[in-house]
Amino acid sequence: ITLFKSLTRSSDSMGQVFVAEIVLSIKPVCMRTGELIVEEGDLCDELSFITKGTVVFSRKMDGRDDQVYTGSAMKGEYFGDYEYEKKCTSVFQTIATTVVTMCCILAIDFRRISMRFPSVQKMID
Repeated sequence: ITLFKSLTRSSDSMGQVFVAEIVLSIKPVCMRTGELIVEEGDLCDELSFITKGTVVFSRKMDGRDDQVYTGSAMKGEYFGDYEYEKKCTSVFQTIATTVVTMCCILAIDFRRISMRFPSVQKMID
């Protein structure tokens, strides 16, 4: 996972222990092209790290019935962090535009692990 690569290379053993605990808590997920990953308004209870493929984000704007494209994420990027920080429901609909593989971790597990490593948390914030 790109976000944590610098932690595994650092001389800080706490960073390496943090990454090991994260890796033990993630689950692999594979989505097909066109598959809905997150619906706007869903409870966001996990962070997703993309290891292959691309997703697009869209949302309803100003009472429109159709979705408006707002961005994308691809291999090496992640999503769910905004909702994780704000502790809110999803503000976007997320759809796989290709076959997508992700490593997902429940937000509660990420929070629990992060709280045990405050120095590492500062590095990734």
